[in-house]
Amino acid sequence: MEVQQVCKGGVHRFASEGEITIPICPFCKTETHLELNIKAWEEAFGKKLKGGIEKGLSRGKLIDSLPRMPWFGDALSDKELNDPDQSKSHTVWTEKDDEELAGLFAENGISTHDKWASIAINIGRSLFAIERQLRIIYARKEYELEEFYK
Repeated sequence: MEVQQVCKGGVHRFASEGEITIPICPFCKTETHLELNIKAWEEAFGKKLKGGIEKGLSRGKLIDSLPRMPWFGDALSDKELNDPDQSKSHTVWTEKDDEELAGLFAENGISTHDKWASIAINIGRSLFAIERQLRIIYARKEYELEEFYK
């Protein structure tokens, strides 16, 4: 997938060769970050989400049926990605954990696997746990499904 530079609000997008060359968006004056071009993924996500809700899937099955984050394939092929120090391994996600991750998502957007791997290390979770939870956060944010996940 193509990597783009995106402003904090996600409105303005700029071409990128995999690095930030425009640190501040010239239009809205916010910091930019790297993100994948995700139009096709967004469409697939919306169709799967709608279909799963219509079928009445449980929350867990619905989450697992949704397409992986666009950067997930890159994370799998990154041989150096190893996070053995997961201080919160086997710890249930709390509402506070979810709020923290939602804030990080608002700050970083979908971004890239490198960015989310560093965030995973900082909060003591595996990248795979982070990725699964991000699908919930994305569904809540983009499809306004707050009541569905309470």
